[in-house]
Amino acid sequence: MKGAYTTIPIGLIKVAVVNRKLNHLKIYVFLKCISSGHLSVKANSCKIWAKEIGISEKTLKTCLDWMLKNRWLSFNSKIQSLRVVSYRQLKQKYKKYFHTAIKFDRSNFIDFRGFCAAALIGFYRNSKRFLDKKNKVSGTNNGVPRKNTYALPKNYYDFPVRFFAKCLGVSVTTAENLKKEAQKFGFIS
Repeated sequence: MKGAYTTIPIGLIKVAVVNRKLNHLKIYVFLKCISSGHLSVKANSCKIWAKEIGISEKTLKTCLDWMLKNRWLSFNSKIQSLRVVSYRQLKQKYKKYFHTAIKFDRSNFIDFRGFCAAALIGFYRNSKRFLDKKNKVSGTNNGVPRKNTYALPKNYYDFPVRFFAKCLGVSVTTAENLKKEAQKFGFIS
């Protein structure tokens, strides 16, 4: 899989996180990276794929069944092949933030959850920064005092976990766990 990459839409990451389908997204991205959209399925394919991704074969089969049912994949029984649906088709299905994407070019999938969490944090932090800057220019700061920022790093920008949870539509605990996962693998500090 060396040299293979794909760009994952932020909206698809959000859908996977909110609906607790990150393993499904991991498998989908893996299949996109190892193919041009079509894969021939052999008797031991699931075993090989599960080992490369780092999940159990049972989890892989469960996720593949879900992706077939929800049309992330399609199966041609005549020639025993899988077709990986395009991002454009998923965009039509979910209609969320598919205009922004992040490049995934990692050689392994061990830190995939942290990668996805960091992508969402970065996206919503940048959106918040843009909106705050826009409100500051228009003078709608609502009299909130500025924080003393002399001790903070140059690129620091305040991004509360509660705001992140609200953006995703998940609990604060889930948002905090995502943040910790991104920190654990060094995607954010």
